[in-house]
Amino acid sequence: LKVEIPEDAVIYSPMTEMMMRNLPVGQQVTFKTLDPASLATVPVVVTALRRETILIAGTNVEATVLKADMAGMNTLTWIDRNGTTVKQETPLWTMEKCSAADALATLKDDTPAPDILRGLAIPCEGTILNPRRCSFLRLRLQGAAVDARMLSASSRQVIEQADAYATCIKVSHAAAAGPDSRPLAEEARVAATQATPFLQADDAAIRATAGRIAAASRDPLVIAERICDWVYANVRKEMRITLPSAVDVLKTLAGDCNEHTYLAVALGRAAGVPSRVLVGVAFHEGQFFYHAWPAFYAGQWIEMDPTWGQKRVDATHLAFVEGEFSNQVQIVRLVGQLRIAVQEEGPSIPEGTFH
Repeated sequence: LKVEIPEDAVIYSPMTEMMMRNLPVGQQVTFKTLDPASLATVPVVVTALRRETILIAGTNVEATVLKADMAGMNTLTWIDRNGTTVKQETPLWTMEKCSAADALATLKDDTPAPDILRGLAIPCEGTILNPRRCSFLRLRLQGAAVDARMLSASSRQVIEQADAYATCIKVSHAAAAGPDSRPLAEEARVAATQATPFLQADDAAIRATAGRIAAASRDPLVIAERICDWVYANVRKEMRITLPSAVDVLKTLAGDCNEHTYLAVALGRAAGVPSRVLVGVAFHEGQFFYHAWPAFYAGQWIEMDPTWGQKRVDATHLAFVEGEFSNQVQIVRLVGQLRIAVQEEGPSIPEGTFH
């Protein structure tokens, strides 16, 4: 893949580093850089917030605090008088400068590492008795702004009440496909069938695999269900920390929900079925965890979960974002803020109905 980087995009520049080091409090600077997640050039806005003294490795350090906003993700950075970064905070982790000896000493520490997934999970007030067969839920979302635009990622989600403090919604399980009464607009169909750098629907191996799975069927719902079953049966369930890529997943046949979803969407597009990536949370072991799953268009958007082997997702799947990794950073601002309370759980779907 060849990506053209504009001449005014900054990958690294001593001038930019010097400018940020000397940025007066209250002022900001904007520049462009390459986002490796989307392979696109995006703006970065850096604002000097304040000067403060912080304790780093037992020593007081005078630092300038900078806030960087890149694609909606905010990072705080502490820079000392020499322009050295001594601390950085993101919504997911905090880093501090230390000696090489201190850094390597952590490798010998037998203390169990914290479970990152559980640390990022959204607390749930109340419980869900049968999450994988839940027909509908009424939920109260509070602690973070979840607007109508985010909740429109899935038609299964309906806002019933909203105020400055909370949003109450009803979430239903994915229904069976109806007649083709709502054809996609041409622009939407093209967007949901084209190849992208990480959803390589035009790759020869992806196309060949999609053809074998479809087995000459022309029914988009049948093809989508076969893809869901195939991915669930053939991709090993393993945690990955890399950016998902459909071609890589097809080679390794391993990964977490991201890898399952990217491969399923690429196979759907290669088979001519409009497909898209949905990202949000789903209920598991008492909490709502980050999760991804695909949606296929068959007269209406049908959401499936090849990670859990669901031909129709249950009502605990709450979608916030549609799109690839570059869009998914929107969820980061919910980490540590959002809380979910269960107000009502609908009856269980009969076992085996959509599985």
